[in-house]
Amino acid sequence: MNLREIKLNQNDINLLQFLARFKLMCANDAIYFYGSSYYQKRLQELKNAKFITRYYRIYIKLNPASMKYLEEQGIKCEVPCKNKNYIDRVVMVSRLGLKLVKANIPFRLSWEMKGNNYTDWNRKFIGEIKLKDDKYLIYYAKTDGKYVRQLHFDINKDLEYQNVLVVVDNLNVIDKQNQFIFPNKASCILIHRSRINTLGFFNKISIKDEIERIYGKPAENSDINLADYKIKDANIVYMPYIDTHRIAAINNFYSLGMTDSKLEIISYRENFETIAKLLTKEAKYKCTFREIKGDMNEIK
Repeated sequence: MNLREIKLNQNDINLLQFLARFKLMCANDAIYFYGSSYYQKRLQELKNAKFITRYYRIYIKLNPASMKYLEEQGIKCEVPCKNKNYIDRVVMVSRLGLKLVKANIPFRLSWEMKGNNYTDWNRKFIGEIKLKDDKYLIYYAKTDGKYVRQLHFDINKDLEYQNVLVVVDNLNVIDKQNQFIFPNKASCILIHRSRINTLGFFNKISIKDEIERIYGKPAENSDINLADYKIKDANIVYMPYIDTHRIAAINNFYSLGMTDSKLEIISYRENFETIAKLLTKEAKYKCTFREIKGDMNEIK
């Protein structure tokens, strides 16, 4: 099957390069590369030219001829997904990838990291990202008790990474039985998939500058190690995403009963209930919340 002649524009090339790396995507998600309903017509033109093909009608992937063409241009092509049972995972990864590309977050995909060892390919992680100069192993937590237990087992056996980031569809995956606290990790951050686009902002800001902008006053180092900074008597914890290890540290701190100091936690409103659920009675009494609104640039 040979390619038919067609003049590729930069949007086409970006799409083909994305498919080369991510294997598969929902056809409707291609709007990201074209920005208008024009993408539907362009996908049909690329299909007619044998650059892409439909897969189970709603997905698109590269044709063998286009893979050969791209590899001749020095672009590595991952083998497209052939297992129908694996499609949901690949599509989820491609959608996550689009959000990370928009957020300008460096990342590696699981199939770019895994070696020839079968054990590697049996792992649950979906990639690696870098936040604030720290590497995080990324997982996706389905709202499924059995899968969450498998995910916990996978994280517990990992000895390479100090930090994990778990993308969730529903924050209810966190409960008293599954608190996402791991003895072999320094931090575990849980983020709702709708907030992935905010990671770019989080990654580039100075937390001190952001706190000073929010409060309109200069911040100074807090006497409490758990807090990022303090302004007057307010000890401030900047936690836009749920950090289970940090919450556990707050619980341990107040379990000693040696201080009357209070903490103000800055986070998104949808996190309040989950954070409160994970706090002990003693810690809950000492903590208040401030809401991050919109794109983190507005706080009330």
